[in-house]
Amino acid sequence: MIRSGRRNGLLHTGKMEIALKEIALLLFGLCLLVPTFCQAAQEAPKEKFARPIEGSRMLAGKGEVPNCVLDCFIHLCGTTSRDVVVVCLDGKPKISPERWKQRGANSVVVIDKVPSDVESLVLTLLKAKGVWFESDAAVLKTHSLFQALLRNVTQRGGVIGGSGAGAMAITGQNQKIDDAAKSTGFGLLPDSIVHFNSLKNSLKNQSNEMGESSAGVHWYVPNSAALVFHHGRQVSALGNENVDVQVAGKNGWDERTTTIESIDAWDVGDLPSYNLDLLSWVRSSMDRQGAVFPPEKAPVTKVEKGTLILQGGSGVDEDTFNRFIDAAGGKESVFVCIPSASDFREGREPNSYSADKLRSMGCENVTILHATDPLVADQDKRFLAALKKADGIWIDGGRTYRMMDRFQGTKAAELMRELLERDGVIGGSSAGCQVAGDFLVRGNPRTNRDLVLDGYTRGFGFIEGVILDAHFLQRGRDETFKPLMEKYPQMLGIGVDEKTAISIRGSVAEVLGSNAVSFYDMKNGSSSKPVILKRGAKYDLQKRKVVE
Repeated sequence: MIRSGRRNGLLHTGKMEIALKEIALLLFGLCLLVPTFCQAAQEAPKEKFARPIEGSRMLAGKGEVPNCVLDCFIHLCGTTSRDVVVVCLDGKPKISPERWKQRGANSVVVIDKVPSDVESLVLTLLKAKGVWFESDAAVLKTHSLFQALLRNVTQRGGVIGGSGAGAMAITGQNQKIDDAAKSTGFGLLPDSIVHFNSLKNSLKNQSNEMGESSAGVHWYVPNSAALVFHHGRQVSALGNENVDVQVAGKNGWDERTTTIESIDAWDVGDLPSYNLDLLSWVRSSMDRQGAVFPPEKAPVTKVEKGTLILQGGSGVDEDTFNRFIDAAGGKESVFVCIPSASDFREGREPNSYSADKLRSMGCENVTILHATDPLVADQDKRFLAALKKADGIWIDGGRTYRMMDRFQGTKAAELMRELLERDGVIGGSSAGCQVAGDFLVRGNPRTNRDLVLDGYTRGFGFIEGVILDAHFLQRGRDETFKPLMEKYPQMLGIGVDEKTAISIRGSVAEVLGSNAVSFYDMKNGSSSKPVILKRGAKYDLQKRKVVE
């Protein structure tokens, strides 16, 4: 049953024009929901990739929800429509409609029974920009239309929140029902399990209401706190108590934990803070389902076939591009340029400096491929067809985490490796250089100053057993690079300066460009001082010595 305070029926208002508009909205909404309805009608498969969320989410504790949490929820609804739907199937809502309106809601509709009036349900949720759960919603899990409408709220940039059992309804985690673990929620927050306790207290009492699943990200939300997930990946905390986060250690991986400091006031003029990155924690959980990385014994450091040309940023000279063109087979070859380490404003056509350069040098068969969603890089046939035809691929600079979010584990990444196997060439500058190794640096989405972030330690592995960094001596990165190499002496460290590159065939790297490349070998107690080489010098990556 849906209670909104309006008279039952559409035509009883006495205004035929309003009735026709609502009928049109209903028909439009039903057409809009067809793809989402079909998706919700079947159990969604586990996500293969860690992807940003659509809209926003809020997970509040079991206690009274602080005003700052409600203020933020209304803010995330947006400025044009602050219509809220409250789902409470087990009694009177703890947060009254009057309190919601005092915090800024335009209207409040309470769903207190399983909806049977399709017309009212569609019109209500198509209008809503915020849905708040106050109770277990297991009975709605099989209500396909409700699921489709709920996902439509997120697709329109709305916010889904809940407290206590309502927060569990959002995550879709397993609960013990009739002696069996069943998913009772909507799966609107990836790989997430919410606990209403501190991490310390939870470890004392392992038999909590969530069951004994260690996989996933565990969010420990006390009674008077809430987590806010917004802008795709950003996480912040509100309320009077701090929030703990944990990914359990497994398969040789260490446990990952942190505490988010909550704020107890919300200034509607501010954006929620960016205290933690959701995707890095989801990726940490996914990593721990496999073998620990990097392995104690590094793999063979060699490009079995093909060529890698990796440049340190700040302008790629013509000699380096000539080497890239020659390795691809000449100017008549097929080139693909990928600028996806950069971000482009929505609606703006992505551009590529490497494509512009190649065209200016007489290469005519140049394609720019840009993906923001790994599903495109994994499944789009036209996207993948271009990579299958390529003789040379160049990855532009930007941020390493973007390339990993958009391409790691996709069919496109497989096709890049296949290009090397058929003796093609992969080049890249700055971030395009850093992602080529199997250990990734500077993957923190919040800053590129942190060298390592759990969840973003895997590169593409075009060459294994190495850690690559760019802009090396020019940005003083040698000072933080050495401790990393001391931690992982089995790996070979390579710091590539700006306006400098290495061309790798087999196990030999040749230095190109005007500055230097630093090679760090700390294996078997080797010297901590790097070998620094300039243009024309060669270094054997497998034997870890200068080629005379």
